[in-house]
Amino acid sequence: MPSTIDYSPLTAPVDTTAAAKLAADYASKGQTRPNYRPFGVYSDVLTIVLCIFVLLLCIPATLITLAQGLTGSRGQGWSAFGVYAFLATLAVAGLYWCGRRYLVPRTSPADWYRLHAFAAANNLQFAPWTTAQQYPSEIFTTGVDRATYDHVFSTAEPLFDIGNVYYQTGRKMEESDDHRWGYIAVNLGRNLPQMVLDSTANNRLGLSGLPLGFARDQVLKLEGDFNDHFTLYAPKEYERDATYVFTPDLMALLIDESASFDVEVIDDWMFVYSRTPFHMADPATLSRAFRIVELVGGKIRSQVAKYVDDRAPVVRGVVSAVAAGGRRLKASKTVLVVVLAAITLVTVFNIVRG
Repeated sequence: MPSTIDYSPLTAPVDTTAAAKLAADYASKGQTRPNYRPFGVYSDVLTIVLCIFVLLLCIPATLITLAQGLTGSRGQGWSAFGVYAFLATLAVAGLYWCGRRYLVPRTSPADWYRLHAFAAANNLQFAPWTTAQQYPSEIFTTGVDRATYDHVFSTAEPLFDIGNVYYQTGRKMEESDDHRWGYIAVNLGRNLPQMVLDSTANNRLGLSGLPLGFARDQVLKLEGDFNDHFTLYAPKEYERDATYVFTPDLMALLIDESASFDVEVIDDWMFVYSRTPFHMADPATLSRAFRIVELVGGKIRSQVAKYVDDRAPVVRGVVSAVAAGGRRLKASKTVLVVVLAAITLVTVFNIVRG
């Protein structure tokens, strides 16, 4: 990593002719696939139309029945209000779900030009779309049509990569769901047990946003207020190893620099995940990412430089090895299902009964 980062290319004027030529060069190499889905997927269009129709019906009806309930002019005003409010809530949720699939920052040729110049100025590499990127994390091995895009990375030690990852889940294109994450990857130079820090700041309805849940008997409580910011998962019988890595000074760095992100240590990599893609051409975004690489990544690298798993068999020529029981966390066997409709219906039923 460069000792100092030159961010000036991200705000410098853009040579539009050179930017167009660079974009054409990327396209000729197959590196300019759009990082957003074209509007027109059948299920999404149908969902949006239906949600708008429901809102147009329910909003006036909700206001009318609310007024009737408050004035007592209609005995069933409150029960009708609950039904209309529930349908309107579902419609808003449906619009939000569809909107977040498309309202993703689109990288322009000008952004590619600036990122290309930024990488060159800092002895790094930039790629707008890479389909062959392989990392051991679940986020990089889930779904189909996987790719990393708009990422800046090093080719010399210490290895790191900052960018976005894209993949699809679903059986058919028109029924598939897009997933995009921002990520920071730092090579640690040492194999470690898999450990995950699930940020409490980005949970929704109290549930983790990570694509794979982990068994709760692997949760490890650490000292101080660290547990208010992260839930730490470590393999059983590797609790001591986890405290060897996550020392108080590292915990303080994690809280200061990455409390809103999820963090995973797996094999010889550390990954930091953002639930929304990074706007890579934004100097503030990249500055924060490089601080995480330097401060958090650098601290973990130095912390684990001499780590040895005594449970692992001695393998000649291997820098470090982890025993089978520590390589991967156990996945959760309990599927948590939150049914908002059921909760709302019970509420409405209680109101009607009352």
